[in-house]
Amino acid sequence: MPPKIPQSLVAVISPALALLLLLPPPASGQTGYAALRVEQGSNLAPTAGSRHVYIPEESAAWSYWTGDLGEPPSDWRSISFIEPSGWLSGQTSIGYGDADDNTILSAMRNQFTTVYLRHEFEVPQGEIPAMLHLRLYVDDGAIVWLNGEEIARQNVTAPSPAAGDTAAASVNNASWRDYFLAGTGGIVTEGTNVIAIHALNGTVSSSDFSIDLELVRPRLDFGHVEATSSDQFLPAASPDPSPPVGYQFEGTGPLAGKTFEVRSNSNGEAFGASPHAYTVATYSYRVTARPGFFLPHIKNWSASGFLGADALNSGFAPPLATFTQVQNHSWITTDANNLSDAELNEFVRRFDYVNSRDRILAAVGLNNGSGTVVPQVWGCSYNSITVGRLDGNHSRGGTVAGVDGAGRSKPDLIAYGNAVATSYSTANVSGMAALLLGIAYDHPELSNVYHPEVSKALMMASALKPAGWSNSSSQPLDPIWGTGELDAYHCYHLLKAGEHPASPAPVGSSGWDYAAQLSPATTASYTFIVPEGKVSERCSVVLNWFRQFEENPAANGFASLPVLPDFELRLFESQAGVPGTQLALSDSPVDNVEHIYLPLLPAGEYTLTLETDLPSSYAIAWENRLRDLPEVALGSVDPALGSATLDLQNLIIGETYTLQYSVDLSNWTDLHTVTAAAETESFVQMAIPVESRSGFYRIVWGS
Repeated sequence: MPPKIPQSLVAVISPALALLLLLPPPASGQTGYAALRVEQGSNLAPTAGSRHVYIPEESAAWSYWTGDLGEPPSDWRSISFIEPSGWLSGQTSIGYGDADDNTILSAMRNQFTTVYLRHEFEVPQGEIPAMLHLRLYVDDGAIVWLNGEEIARQNVTAPSPAAGDTAAASVNNASWRDYFLAGTGGIVTEGTNVIAIHALNGTVSSSDFSIDLELVRPRLDFGHVEATSSDQFLPAASPDPSPPVGYQFEGTGPLAGKTFEVRSNSNGEAFGASPHAYTVATYSYRVTARPGFFLPHIKNWSASGFLGADALNSGFAPPLATFTQVQNHSWITTDANNLSDAELNEFVRRFDYVNSRDRILAAVGLNNGSGTVVPQVWGCSYNSITVGRLDGNHSRGGTVAGVDGAGRSKPDLIAYGNAVATSYSTANVSGMAALLLGIAYDHPELSNVYHPEVSKALMMASALKPAGWSNSSSQPLDPIWGTGELDAYHCYHLLKAGEHPASPAPVGSSGWDYAAQLSPATTASYTFIVPEGKVSERCSVVLNWFRQFEENPAANGFASLPVLPDFELRLFESQAGVPGTQLALSDSPVDNVEHIYLPLLPAGEYTLTLETDLPSSYAIAWENRLRDLPEVALGSVDPALGSATLDLQNLIIGETYTLQYSVDLSNWTDLHTVTAAAETESFVQMAIPVESRSGFYRIVWGS
């Protein structure tokens, strides 16, 4: 256990950073997680997997076709394509000039501008990757396809360039660029697959040209970012007291089985154990009572290092790739730390950009105390999930003036932690995000969960509603509770309900979807059915999307305001997929989330529609918790006393029901009204008049 720290202590770490309190964890765990483990047993088997290289850099197995021969056959990008005479083989990098190529195209300069390349690779049975990491080395431009589907484009603006076309601009020198490709389970096949590249030079007279590629199935890695305490930021002490960036060491004792990788060594950090980092680890990945228990590899940054040269960079330098799919940020900074609005905006924009570019779900904490404002870093970020406490004693009032998009609703979610710290609530959310990805790692049909918008939508749509929760059509989230409390059990089952693409034909009553793009001229719709004899205890729908950046925002120091599409979400009664009466609307003018919540949805057909004002990708999740209709069961009858015992069954706890009686099915008399404390409530009807001893009972409920 970490040392006990006085509850009143908020440790100020540096002029810009603060921890969110240091306290040991109680014994209980995240809501719904224990029930999930009991139900699933060994079937709950998330995995972080291991790194596997499909195509190494400088591979000798490339086939290529030069542009002076014209364009290759139209199916050259497909798996079934058989290379005819004229295709050559060589080792990458392929090109000329700059002395960086293994295969030299000595005839290319002043003769042709494009090269077509193919490389096959094998995927064993049962090992289709949910995510791929593509590294591309190109001077000057390229388009990359996987099994005929475009997956990356660099410095090429023409939609379908021809053999004589050129890149959009000339590049001084080739450098490696990373692409993190989520949702590849729908593209990759077991057996043979093919990567195809159309590489283009900037001009026919260019002095150089190069192309190379590496394709990897990445391991699921977790990023743990901490404000330093006495200069410490690691969950466990490093055996090397001054480790270089990239140094790895094995945890011991309670952290045995975990490998820690040092990613910061540039801001005067020390490398002993931080009690706060240890406790965050406890709530997220240290013990089996936490959703992230299965994670073996943790990458560790100090917050100062992450804000600077170790990750996000500054000025005109682009953010570095962190090679993580989930990150935990249990620390904050605000303008009270003598930072200007411009500095804070650059931090937030860089963070949102790298989360979108590299497909990262980052869980970030609000400050403690209901009287505190939403912290600018990272509480005001768009492309993350913001977390509050179960008791509601966290920042509120919406995102603040001076940072992009003032007035947005925060938090997105509340979660179990302890009575006094958002740090540990945040850690449970990051652990749950890792659990979702760990389950999808070996399930290609779930691989779109690696788009962070999807895991965010799943956690928010399945959240429990606290007492007093409310929203409106223009404010999708409760100003204190967000969408509600993270529920591991129902979140898992919503994930397993599967992905259902938009369609007017019925989809699952619960499910989710990721769409790469919706255009302004299009309405996406999802139709679901609540079956006869059932009722949806709750219908919860969350739609979210990320704000968008230009191709290279670092080129102007992130000075340009990112683009934020504006979606609207509607729920209708429908017939054969055709919307009828509108039941609910969510249309916030400022948020990048919409949320519809309706309790007690009766049997019938319903259609969700969504529209946007700008082309955008999005994720949507909808959950209907179906159950049998309430019913009355007649128990014991005493003819002498004229009494009957009645059981009201299939009740929803917390809902109000009225038992009614009639002798003619026309005129009904209220007998008993109850707010259900259990799924079955009993009532004894006494002294029934003789003339009324033949009659009917019914339950009235809902609005």
